[in-house]
Amino acid sequence: MNHQLIIPENINYDCTGCGKCCGGWAVPMTSEDFNRVASIDWSPYASELKISGQVLRDSVIKVSNDENQVIELKKNSLFRQLKDYEIKDSNYRYAIKVAYDGMCPFLVNNLCLIHSKYESTTKPAICQLFPYSFNETPSGTYLSVSFVSQAVIYNTGQALTNQYDYLMGKYADFKKLFPHNAPNWNSLKLTVGQPLDWQAYLDYESKVVDYLKDSSVGFGQRLINCSKFLTALMLNGKSTTLNKANLKYLDKHLLVNLFKIYFPNAAVVRGEADFNLNRFLYQISWGNLYPGIVFKVAGRNFTLNDINDIEFPETDPDLENLLYRYYFCKIFGKLYFGAGFGQLSLLAGFNHLAILYPLIKINSKIVAKMRGVNKVSFIDLAQSIKIIEKRLGETSVSPNTAAVFELLLASSSRLERILTNI
Repeated sequence: MNHQLIIPENINYDCTGCGKCCGGWAVPMTSEDFNRVASIDWSPYASELKISGQVLRDSVIKVSNDENQVIELKKNSLFRQLKDYEIKDSNYRYAIKVAYDGMCPFLVNNLCLIHSKYESTTKPAICQLFPYSFNETPSGTYLSVSFVSQAVIYNTGQALTNQYDYLMGKYADFKKLFPHNAPNWNSLKLTVGQPLDWQAYLDYESKVVDYLKDSSVGFGQRLINCSKFLTALMLNGKSTTLNKANLKYLDKHLLVNLFKIYFPNAAVVRGEADFNLNRFLYQISWGNLYPGIVFKVAGRNFTLNDINDIEFPETDPDLENLLYRYYFCKIFGKLYFGAGFGQLSLLAGFNHLAILYPLIKINSKIVAKMRGVNKVSFIDLAQSIKIIEKRLGETSVSPNTAAVFELLLASSSRLERILTNI
């Protein structure tokens, strides 16, 4: 692997200390993280953690004497051991429990207690690296940032390209924390049965980004144009036409199932709400029992008719800029196909990424409607992108799921129907 660090242009970030990144999820921990953090006696800080000191003192952590130094968590109000389905294809084995307010219990006055009482290197690896991600590829290591971060959402701070030395230090931290990280790009393919050369991919990516920048058309049309370009490559230059504009059963149920995953109605953890193939096939088989599309948010059901009166101004410069930066970072970081996401082919991976856009629009409209307004604003879109970004990091793609995506997202036709109607 070429370990040259490649940084995206026109993307800014500096931590604002808002603390909003530290809530809504159980922070995952490697075994090394757990050994480091859980071995500290946190009882003196019980009042700051808002947890009973007696509860902490009664917590039992047993360190065995075997060569692996396995720490067995017997009872603790701060940590939990991850379940089997949560640790599949992951380096994480434990998690910090979410406090009663939905935030990390170590967040005190918007500052990390672990960091303030000890040092930054004591924190879990994911916290030390956040919001940066490093994707090692044959042409270099691509840096990207997480849109869970409020500062990333607002593009706040210095340009990343002006922080090279600092980011190289973060990359060095990443290599120390994950020394065995080795993404597999050997099975790269344009689509099933069509292997893809890495240099050819880089050429295709350049064209995709050009389509994504095309402000002469709406954002949805940009995604359609990207997909049509990739589909034409698959078909050796032949163009595709849209035969039927209306949504089909398959389109509807794909939307509903993906919405359940990326905008869950209740809190979920890694692996808990992955694409359920059996449920999906059941709904397709019994489609006549599911005549409408229903999206559940905050315990309420919404149909497309319920939100048709909510305007989504995709040409608004602030909304357009946020959407562009989000999709650009996913594409630049190679985080949507191959080793970046479930070993999907380039075509299925991009179409899956593109189909997130109507889901984002739907959730943004619902959020706006629940606020009592008839037009989506920046805050509605920002909330929806933060949710879907978090879920993408928590959701795994099994081989069966990948096979379904390859089947359902093999061309631009389905994507075009959905983006035209949503």
